[in-house]
Amino acid sequence: MGRLMAMDRRTFLSLLPGVAALLGSKPAGGRQSRPLILLWLGGGASPWDTFNPQPQWPAEMRGPFTAIPTSVPGVHVSELFPQLARQVHRLALVRAVSGGSHDHFAASEELLMEKQQATAARVGQRGVGVPYSLIWSDRGTDRYISGAHRPTDAMRVDWDKESGRFAPAQLGFAGDLASRRELLRAMESGAAQNDRYDRQRSLALDLSLGGGGFREAFDLPESARDRYGGSQIGDACLLANRLIERDAGAVTINYTTFGWDIHEDCADRTHKLARPLDAALASLVSDLHDAECTVVVAGEFGRTPRLNAKAGRDHWPYAHTALLCGAGIQPDVWGCTDRHGKPREKAVPARDLRNTALVACGVPLEASEQYVRQLLAAH
Repeated sequence: MGRLMAMDRRTFLSLLPGVAALLGSKPAGGRQSRPLILLWLGGGASPWDTFNPQPQWPAEMRGPFTAIPTSVPGVHVSELFPQLARQVHRLALVRAVSGGSHDHFAASEELLMEKQQATAARVGQRGVGVPYSLIWSDRGTDRYISGAHRPTDAMRVDWDKESGRFAPAQLGFAGDLASRRELLRAMESGAAQNDRYDRQRSLALDLSLGGGGFREAFDLPESARDRYGGSQIGDACLLANRLIERDAGAVTINYTTFGWDIHEDCADRTHKLARPLDAALASLVSDLHDAECTVVVAGEFGRTPRLNAKAGRDHWPYAHTALLCGAGIQPDVWGCTDRHGKPREKAVPARDLRNTALVACGVPLEASEQYVRQLLAAH
């Protein structure tokens, strides 16, 4: 059955695929860091029903979905992801991410924040374009998944029901130029002490006047929309790709606010979320696996290995799955779980997954994080 490998953080970072490839590799295009796309599975997706199925488990544990083979021999994913299965050879599949809390907010903070600053913020503020964007914003969870504390901190993007498209929630494409300028003046009056103000002001003008290329990012080509699945999550992933092409620092896709918190009726609700995600994520991986961008797919924790009385799964911080690809990430399968749904080999603490994403993006970690500094110096 193997044994749990007790690793300190320095050892994990020295072994996780991709870190060695980062050394001596600098972000391109004058950036201080590579851009980041974080696809956040809010609520905590079940690894057993998505990216780490366990077909050998009894029916009351393995759930309603079968496992299918992938492009990596011996590696399986849920039947809900047939298109993504063909892209697994381009992914780092981390199957034993472990945290310390059953609470949504505490687990989110553990995975995404360091000293009150979110991963996306640390990456985004080092970019050369829009610092960071949040697709499907939610004021209750923004702090954890984007680091945004004030309305001017991020470009928030929401689904516009009338047009059937995404649009910036703060500025939008509706309304006349005068109202947009009025909003810009309001931003100006309260932003004197904000060191990111100049970039936010430029963004406001770019979106209002159609310059800078950012407005064009929202004009999604129909052929590309079809390839990404023609769904809202497909449009979100395509838009994130197009924003990164226009020098966005970091983009978070909030899919969805606690939508994966499935305590009952696991089969139907997981199917509804996963099916459109398949084409969207497969296309994103296909487009960005060798790009100057790091992609991370994760939620705050996983779900219990055993179904509850309502055919759902409850919170399970001990082992969940994250996907990584893009710049600095070497495709591989990292870690595995035992018959109890806990790490069997190569457990990855949530904080180390966060720090790996930061290193992959080229963000230097703080001096207090000596294990990372020592690792880099050793090479």
